[in-house]
Amino acid sequence: MESFAPNKGSPSLSPLYIDTHLSDDEVAGVTVDYYGDQTSGMLVGYGQTHHNILYDRGSVAADRHGAVRALEATPSPNTEVAYNSFRRIRQRGIDQRTCYSESCSFFVHDNELYVDSFAVNSFVIGVGDNAVITNNKIFGMGDSPIGIGWGNNIRVADNFIMRCFSPEKRFEEYERKSSVAGMRVTDYGGGLKNLCFERNTIALKAEDHCSFARGIWTINGVKSQNIVYRDNIVKVEAMPENFDPNYGKHAGDFYNGNVENAVTPVSVNGQPLDIPSEEAPTSLLFEDNHLITNVNHITLGEGYGIANGARFYRTTLEKIPHDSEHKFYAPVRIGFWYLNSMKNRLIDTKLIGVTQEELDTPYFYGSSGKMEIFTA
Repeated sequence: MESFAPNKGSPSLSPLYIDTHLSDDEVAGVTVDYYGDQTSGMLVGYGQTHHNILYDRGSVAADRHGAVRALEATPSPNTEVAYNSFRRIRQRGIDQRTCYSESCSFFVHDNELYVDSFAVNSFVIGVGDNAVITNNKIFGMGDSPIGIGWGNNIRVADNFIMRCFSPEKRFEEYERKSSVAGMRVTDYGGGLKNLCFERNTIALKAEDHCSFARGIWTINGVKSQNIVYRDNIVKVEAMPENFDPNYGKHAGDFYNGNVENAVTPVSVNGQPLDIPSEEAPTSLLFEDNHLITNVNHITLGEGYGIANGARFYRTTLEKIPHDSEHKFYAPVRIGFWYLNSMKNRLIDTKLIGVTQEELDTPYFYGSSGKMEIFTA
């Protein structure tokens, strides 16, 4: 079956819509080809959605909060999205509707997704509560592609995420240029709990017109509990020909699109400014991760709130050599403007191409900050 949505400009249209009150439905072997402005692909109910092809040919996401979704499913004890091919996505790929019951679940596995982002925060897999996200392959570029999002009580494992970005600015909401992220977790104040990200592989490249590239972009919120990143391989590289020799000299670099301002495998931030450091939570745990870059392996408190109480155990830091005239490199970067990041620990660290002197001298970009470093 092939479904077209030729009415360019019509809002909130889905070529395939299934009443979400129906239980245990199945959608399989369907091709949906669509291109209308603000037009989504499928909205399905409970049950299994598998072996479908979705092709979004559109280039307009007029309302990013309303979101253009390739596939939106209703969580239930039986909801499964698997073995689908998303040939192109303009904003969001797989999203789940709000879960109002503890019995809801959302199982997303073995999908292949390609994003060509035309809006800020283009989550390829949006996750949500009580979700298991495994063995998906995510590729893409665009204005602001983000591989995988967040929720409560989730497991994100064995996914492959490879991203670059567009050579032009496509969305006008922010002054900064395009950006890219592998996995993002943000707490807007309510707290998050029980998030596990393990054995994922992320590879990002930052070239011209890229404001930031963050492999793991995460928080350590006051009310959050049990956020774990384990056995992930994350490579984030600023391409040498695009290094800016003025990087780090201006507080506004983050908004000016200098590519190395936030090129990092791990970015930790999101702590409110009014929380004393002695009350900082310690719910954010990193174990046995391999971080590869030519700029900063870990950034704390860069641009989205301070970072307190993160623990890094048995982390491998691998430095990529480059021939740029701009030689800026620091394994750990702390601070942005006036933000303070305290009580973070890096313990039993393995170094590849990184000197002990470099590791013992973090780069401070702000008023103060501290990281305790214990190496094997």
